[in-house]
Amino acid sequence: MTTPETQPAGWYDDGSGQQRWWDGTQWGQYASQAAPATYQPKSRVAAGILGILLGGFGVHNFYLGYTNKAILQIVVTIFTCGIGSLWGLVEGILILTKNPSYLTDANGVPLAD
Repeated sequence: MTTPETQPAGWYDDGSGQQRWWDGTQWGQYASQAAPATYQPKSRVAAGILGILLGGFGVHNFYLGYTNKAILQIVVTIFTCGIGSLWGLVEGILILTKNPSYLTDANGVPLAD
């Protein structure tokens, strides 16, 4: 698993035939066969702001690739007459504060700062 320091962040072959995430300085613990080498990480700040502003509509989860969760947030928000939007607000804050449960997107790629 040797990659020059000049390589940009992305998915690379780690030498064993498996694709592993390179963050630009070190190999990540995330491995995947599904994500292509050109996959760009999602922005943590963008996801957090979407969660705070439009969290009731699940926009941040659509952005991160969690489609089923996003649809569930829409349904909960509708059935609770908007009170369910607090769920998205809390998730947006957790994303921005780098809570360990909210550090990756649906493909397992770490969110970029």
